[in-house]
Amino acid sequence: MFKKSFIAASLVMSVVTPAHAADALMGVPAEPPAAEITPAQFSWSGGYAGVLTGYGWGDVTPSDLQLDADGARLGTFAGYNLEISDNLFLGAEAEVAYDWNEDTSIVSGQTFTVSSGLNGAARARLAYGADRALFYLAGGYAVTELNAESSVMAKRDKTMHGWTVGAGADYAVTDKIITRVEYRYTDFGDVTFPGDTEAVSLKQHAVNVGLAVKF
Repeated sequence: MFKKSFIAASLVMSVVTPAHAADALMGVPAEPPAAEITPAQFSWSGGYAGVLTGYGWGDVTPSDLQLDADGARLGTFAGYNLEISDNLFLGAEAEVAYDWNEDTSIVSGQTFTVSSGLNGAARARLAYGADRALFYLAGGYAVTELNAESSVMAKRDKTMHGWTVGAGADYAVTDKIITRVEYRYTDFGDVTFPGDTEAVSLKQHAVNVGLAVKF
């Protein structure tokens, strides 16, 4: 009798023990999947400063002078971007540059020479950021110095005030280094030199490239 009971108990334990072992294994929680690490998106907010170079094509009127004040340009700029909405930025930028623009013509036996040198601009910018690229429109105030002389007039300088508009793109090569390319149109207005009855105006198309450091 005792032998039969022992055999029956052994059979029951052999069935129950594997079942409990299976339940224990199934009850162990699975390891969570490894979290994906995504790099932080580049932010265009903040200040920057840099240098620029380019070329300008200047148109001088009156047209009978037949003068084109074309030449290279070199300058520096600084600004600040503020994000006003998702990927939309409002900014301000100031620039000081020097243009090597000079031309000479002979009209009715007289020699005329005009040139522009030191100039500056203060512009507002509206921009859209696409990760490391920033596309912008810009416009504002522009000022330059116009020099004029002729065979019957000594060299004289006049400060011209006008406006400028343009468009361009910035690209962040690294988190701190920014490159730029832009087109700009500037109307410096007109001035009248003493002894002249006709005003002289200067308009310029320019293409610039730049390199800046982001703060």
